[in-house]
Amino acid sequence: MDFRNFGRDIIHVPLVQPFLDHPPFGALILSLLVPNRVKTFADLNDYDLRSMSLCLGILTQLLIFVLALQISKKPLVGIMAGLIYVTVPSYVLLSRYALLENVLSPLFLVNLILFIYVKERKENKDNKYLPVLLIVAGVIGGLMALTKLSGWILIASCIILLYIWKFKIKQIFLYCFPAVLIGLLYFAWGFFLAPKLFLDLLIFQSVNRGFIGAINFLVTTIRVGIFNFPFDGWWIGGFVTLLFIPVIVGGIAVLFSALGLVGANYPWYFIPLIPFMCIAIAQFFYSLATQPSFVNIMLTFFVFVSSSLYWGFGVFEKNQPYSLYRFIFVAFLAAGAFWTFSKKTAKYKKIW
Repeated sequence: MDFRNFGRDIIHVPLVQPFLDHPPFGALILSLLVPNRVKTFADLNDYDLRSMSLCLGILTQLLIFVLALQISKKPLVGIMAGLIYVTVPSYVLLSRYALLENVLSPLFLVNLILFIYVKERKENKDNKYLPVLLIVAGVIGGLMALTKLSGWILIASCIILLYIWKFKIKQIFLYCFPAVLIGLLYFAWGFFLAPKLFLDLLIFQSVNRGFIGAINFLVTTIRVGIFNFPFDGWWIGGFVTLLFIPVIVGGIAVLFSALGLVGANYPWYFIPLIPFMCIAIAQFFYSLATQPSFVNIMLTFFVFVSSSLYWGFGVFEKNQPYSLYRFIFVAFLAAGAFWTFSKKTAKYKKIW
């Protein structure tokens, strides 16, 4: 057995603890760009470990644009959603980690994009390729379950979405069958490879461990442990503005899976929710630009602008420019008062 002696009778034995919540597919994707020279974890560097996450982040940005365009029918909303994903610090940091959730996010986005496309074809009475598209979506759904056990919750949310959109039982089955069949391959593989070990994991990590959920998730949202950054408005604002997107079944399912099906409070459980927050924030900003109100303007300052300013100065450990904060606050307050008490003529709208 390989071990390292650190002296003073301290010996480190590198072990990999198996987790029931870590099916093999996500790890295979994350390791695709690891060079052949890497034989052990000691040979890995940060670039080797996270290069695939970078590619997945680029793919996720493009998928966010497509989904936002499908939902809003406005290219500007799609562009804003994609830009938010690649510029908000907490979103960028999480997208660069080699985590299974960063594989789960693009899979779920592709699933929803296919669903909306199928729904539009169904409404236009164009049923030519609907079975094939639903089967393809089901295959992707199965890959979600092979990436993370919370993928089963996403499959369930997709089934609910098909039911809400009044798809026939036969059409829903075309999605369910490949999704469930592929997802169950993980359990078949586990029981075939090591029946007793897999059964012990199943019992210990599902029953004895107790999936009590991330009940104290607010701790994560209001305090990010990076330097002195105490409040991430883009994170909490994303939760609030989820009300602005009509396709919320998937977002709610991710939130439910993070709160109800995990055993601890880790921020990466919320990664699949980030694309929905980006779309929601983009929708909010679009409504702010086209239909400004006092509440929206002040919400923008207190949640988004102040958070960005604090991050920008705090991360570099510079003194906070409180005079600038007060000036910007007064400017936003004046803008909010203007749109509340003045007549919104065409001339004023052009100024805005």
